Amino acid sequence: MSEAEELVAGLSALQEEGLLCDVELEAENQTIPAHRVVLAAASTYFRAMFCGNFQEKKSQIVTIEEVTFIGLKAVVDSIYKNSIKLTTKNLPDILSAAHLMQMTKIVDKCKEWMLQNMRTTNCLTLLKYSEKYNLQTVENAANDFVLCNFFDVSKTASFYEISYASLCRYLSSNLLHTDFKEEEVFKIAKTWIRRNHVVDDGAIFGIIKNIRFALISPTMLSTEIMYDDIIQKIPDCHKLVVEAMTYHMNVFTQPLYTGNLNKPRGKTGLLIIPNGARGDGFNIQGSGEDVYCVSLSDPIKTRTLSNVAIPIVWESMCCITKNSFIYLFGVTSSEYYQNFTKRYDSATDSWVDLKSIPRRPAVGVSIASVGENIYVIGGCEVDYHSRYIIADVISEMYVYSIPKNTWSISDPLPLKSGYSNSCSYLENVYVTGGHCSTETTRNLYIYDTKAKLWLTKKPMNRARCHHVMEVVDDKLYVLGGRSVSIGAPSMPENSAEMYDPQSNQWTMLLDNQCIPTGASSFVINQKIYFAGGSRFNLISQFNIDKRGIILLKAKLPANSTRNACALMTLPKLL
Repeated sequence: MSEAEELVAGLSALQEEGLLCDVELEAENQTIPAHRVVLAAASTYFRAMFCGNFQEKKSQIVTIEEVTFIGLKAVVDSIYKNSIKLTTKNLPDILSAAHLMQMTKIVDKCKEWMLQNMRTTNCLTLLKYSEKYNLQTVENAANDFVLCNFFDVSKTASFYEISYASLCRYLSSNLLHTDFKEEEVFKIAKTWIRRNHVVDDGAIFGIIKNIRFALISPTMLSTEIMYDDIIQKIPDCHKLVVEAMTYHMNVFTQPLYTGNLNKPRGKTGLLIIPNGARGDGFNIQGSGEDVYCVSLSDPIKTRTLSNVAIPIVWESMCCITKNSFIYLFGVTSSEYYQNFTKRYDSATDSWVDLKSIPRRPAVGVSIASVGENIYVIGGCEVDYHSRYIIADVISEMYVYSIPKNTWSISDPLPLKSGYSNSCSYLENVYVTGGHCSTETTRNLYIYDTKAKLWLTKKPMNRARCHHVMEVVDDKLYVLGGRSVSIGAPSMPENSAEMYDPQSNQWTMLLDNQCIPTGASSFVINQKIYFAGGSRFNLISQFNIDKRGIILLKAKLPANSTRNACALMTLPKLL
């Protein structure tokens, strides 16, 4: 035993025997002997009491009205013995006393106990304590626990004691865990309304508007939900159900709905749909593949979603995300090449076949979306029957109308180009680089979707194809890729540059750094991320401020290039 431990043990023995004690602390008509100097040394609350100009300074018995005897004794025992035993029964008493007496170490032990012992039966009680004593860490954990275990928590009596505001907050959350169906959320809301005797139509609508009726099947909506008493009684609630039924009837316009009507509940994550290309991007082994799901929380995790597998065999594709939907355009490679267009709905976890682009199959196209249209630009036509033989580089641009599910041919690129990259910014389509039969280009073209014309802007500093392009803070970033010329080997372009649309100027950001070729990309919190790439199976990040590439710990199950990559809300990540 150290000298310090011996001192603590000696003081504890003196206190237990009532020796040399100069004050008695009283709560609920029970007293505890103590030493003023020990209490003052351990707590700023007691230091102020015994060292300031308060009557307790000279009082032999100090009564503390705000605490229970259990809480007071636990705090004093902790001061003298440096230990405390917490239980469900004594937690509120000890937490109250420790908070009043500014015993931060005891409060921290209470917080730790609450986090470790949070259960379905007590999470709402712990939430009350955390709100009362401003324990933000516990409050956040309790709210997350309720959202993740909503169905089980809703079975407890304390659930129906939560406030109106709390109920609405939970029902409106994207993170509300629904292993059960959205109609169950509706039933829980109705039960809360009934048990709390809510009769005001406006208040009821304030709750019901948080139900995502479009996530309920059209059959359930038309046969049960529509005839519910609340829905029939309150016109605004009735309108919500009618809107959801209309949503289901208009299949092609579903991705254009904004707001929470059809938004799945889940966490933001990444779906990576592997290309048929493997390894270096030239050894083509097209086959139906599982979809990779990347959780972007800390730490980043990657897992396979077998039940989201694309029900086709493909070799080249690209995708666009519209709200909770993914549009996938590509080329199948079964007996012969064939275009395909598919749409994935993360809310229903299902694929829908759409009209295919009316032209010969092409790989290396670029894609961008503005408003209700998706633009598929350029590419390299492939021979119908040969294995990946390029027939011609093309300049055509086809436009897919989302609400009409139709294709139309539009103004072609000024130059034939394949394996360029494109993105949208301020209702314009930007296209950079690409390969034009003989060489890789530095070109930058902008398509004005309103005026329907192409503009040629200042070219990049470096020629590149198979590169990454993203818009961040009104600037266009182009990274990596390769340069290909006839008679010369393909060379990686390990550089990054930024384009300012206002000044029409390019700025080099970095050079001679390893950047994945043919990677898919996405943006989160003003940072550009890469997924996969030639001979690459990592998730990496380009830090704009530091101008450097950071390799993250997350890995894809296999090397692949030109993956389709979609950032969206995914129920499977809950």
